[in-house]
Amino acid sequence: MLTPLDDSLWHQIPATFDHVGTSDPRFFDRYWFAVYEPEGRAGLQFTLGVYNNMNVVDGGFVVIHEGRQHNLRVSRSLRPRFEAACGPMSVEVVEPLRRFQLSVEAGEHSVHGQLEWTGVLPPEEEKPHFSRLRGRVAEEYQRFNQIGECSGWLDIEGSRIELDRWWSCRDHSWGVRPSMGIPEPV
Repeated sequence: MLTPLDDSLWHQIPATFDHVGTSDPRFFDRYWFAVYEPEGRAGLQFTLGVYNNMNVVDGGFVVIHEGRQHNLRVSRSLRPRFEAACGPMSVEVVEPLRRFQLSVEAGEHSVHGQLEWTGVLPPEEEKPHFSRLRGRVAEEYQRFNQIGECSGWLDIEGSRIELDRWWSCRDHSWGVRPSMGIPEPV
């Protein structure tokens, strides 16, 4: 299936962008952001992942504020919409490896908001992860981590909270990992 990404010059395998270089159903590509209020009274996590070989996009948004946890979990079919969005959640890459817009639109859930994540240090690439178990690839994935700060606003059950350069970190990982996707065969 052709997508707008297929009109770029960045193909890695002789297939359209809706395919990855392995048929392993555990293959994933995921954003993870963690944000903490400087005094330690609040924190949040924002994740959005794609599982090409299972045709799934999923995500989660968790906010802990005033001793209470608020959760939002989302999932949808990947095809035909190849975009970093799922339900009310979306990630926009404003400046690759530096700035992101994280959005959670209002809805029947208890928390929503608009956040801008900015890297304050360059990303650090981890060594590639690879292992076999009884001859089968158990893991083969790549990840990089980055320290940053986050500003914007959250609405938690009608109360607006302003974020002003809250401490943050993120990772972007992709590949095949244990405990991802489907249960492991025995």
